[in-house]
Amino acid sequence: MTLPDATFAASLWVGVHLILIWLLTMRVVRLRLKLGIGTGYRDNETLERAIRGHGNTTEHVPTLLLGLVLVSLLGTPSLWIHVLGGTLFFARLLHVHGMQVTSKPVPLTRASGNVLTWVITLSISGLLIWKFVEQAMR
Repeated sequence: MTLPDATFAASLWVGVHLILIWLLTMRVVRLRLKLGIGTGYRDNETLERAIRGHGNTTEHVPTLLLGLVLVSLLGTPSLWIHVLGGTLFFARLLHVHGMQVTSKPVPLTRASGNVLTWVITLSISGLLIWKFVEQAMR
């Protein structure tokens, strides 16, 4: 079975996002060990923000990566896979950075990361639906 070039592009972004999730996991583990907090965050704002940064990423990224792989298999050009995967990665970095800022309730980086993630979510959803409709019309 020969895979489209776009699927190899998707594999890059899946790998990059998995490393991001692992790094966020290690940050939480490191803080838990340093603070001696095995469960919860015991009113430690730094640990709470690390947990939420990791949690928010794991709430969004796996499903979007599945969508990215599906649109790659359905013939979306590699360039679009790189645009979607790269924008999602940038969005998640912005969001994680914003989660660490304590000077504002919702820092610009966090809000921007959220909005970009929503744009990518709607873009991948739209592509998947379009590919279905395109096939159904044949």
